[in-house]
Amino acid sequence: MGRSKDLATGASYVDTSGDTMTGTLNTTGLNVTQTGSTTVKVGATGTSGDNDGTLIVNNGGSGDGMLRFDYETNTDRARIGVTNSGQDLKFFTAGNNERVKIDSSGRVTMPNQLHIFGTVKNTGGSGIANTFILSSNHPARGLSFSNSRIIVPIAGVYLITFHSISGNSAGGAREDTNVYVNGTVVTQSLSANNSIGYRKNGVSIAINLSANDYIQFDSDEWYSASNPAFDAWSTASVTLLG
Repeated sequence: MGRSKDLATGASYVDTSGDTMTGTLNTTGLNVTQTGSTTVKVGATGTSGDNDGTLIVNNGGSGDGMLRFDYETNTDRARIGVTNSGQDLKFFTAGNNERVKIDSSGRVTMPNQLHIFGTVKNTGGSGIANTFILSSNHPARGLSFSNSRIIVPIAGVYLITFHSISGNSAGGAREDTNVYVNGTVVTQSLSANNSIGYRKNGVSIAINLSANDYIQFDSDEWYSASNPAFDAWSTASVTLLG
């Protein structure tokens, strides 16, 4: 087996030419390159017994242990690994932007998952909601309300919730609420006919949507329709489940 070292960069090169290598190669860097596709295989050749193939990425001190995916220009596209001395497995895209984390207890978090929550209403008193008031304590992530609709940017299964309240009138008519996707009702609710007092409606649905599908919320009557503040009596949310 041949070994060489780039005097300019200090990186070491191994030309196996069909040979095998055992032992430890002490170097500040190891490059395996060729024109065209390149494969680096770590595996056991034994066909019986407990023969493991293990690739270990060590990190020391406050350094990171990372499997990194670059382009030919050495652009940092994505990473998988652990940071500092932690035991959380993290997934990064577009460089070092954390997208998914599996903590040491196995809990999965996705801080950039699409989500919006707030108060919906039609300021005219009835019909499809034309305003969406975000809660200051629960900011939206990647979704927004415009032109009486929420447009989802990517395909996936979404959880949609809608809860509303109608006015307090004795012997009032039935009040319906609806959730529309692309102009078609996908779930709805109604109050009792000639009921007395406030009428509460609530629906939720998990539904598979395509990119650029849009969601709308409709009610026969909106409670406190002219109030421009967040109101927990009339809320809606959309969340990407996966």
